[in-house]
Amino acid sequence: VSTQSTATLLHYLAGLTAEKMPECLQLSEELPHLVDGTGERINTITSEFAKVKKDMTMLEEELKEMAKYSDDPFNVIMNNFVSKANEQIQKLDTAITTMTNDFNNLTIYLGEDLPTDACSIVFQFVKMWDQSIQDNIERRKQREAAAKKAMAAAKMTGKKKIKKAGESTKVKKPLGLIDDRHLEKRKRLADAKKARTLR
Repeated sequence: VSTQSTATLLHYLAGLTAEKMPECLQLSEELPHLVDGTGERINTITSEFAKVKKDMTMLEEELKEMAKYSDDPFNVIMNNFVSKANEQIQKLDTAITTMTNDFNNLTIYLGEDLPTDACSIVFQFVKMWDQSIQDNIERRKQREAAAKKAMAAAKMTGKKKIKKAGESTKVKKPLGLIDDRHLEKRKRLADAKKARTLR
């Protein structure tokens, strides 16, 4: 995960919370069902339930048309199904109405105007909060890696300085232009010249 190039107020608050109150960091764990309470989920449930009710109404109309075939086992089986299904639909209808009212009351309680989706706002905040925590962790890792690299570079620089200082105190050796063989040759030539002079 790449971190943002600049830190925000949320990054600062996440870092301060990590330092002072680390037990308050995991909002997503404290609010595990938050995503299920967003307006998007509620709208999806309401929409799907409306389709179920519509399909059930169509089935009831078809069964009325099939009533003239009283001896058809299909009518008996499906009528029993519709009777039981309608009981469940009634319960679901009541539950969804209660859910929608509770959601609206929560929105008002949180100080938002309808039809604002207060839970989605909180959910987005929790996502940004978690991301800020991860960004802070990545930044700390980068700082630690940079510090180690700098320390290693400082040590290497120190060793090179010590080595250079040691080399400067040593007596430099000849470049090799005058070696022992050269001196011996010059000595032989000098002896030969001296011998000729004596003659």
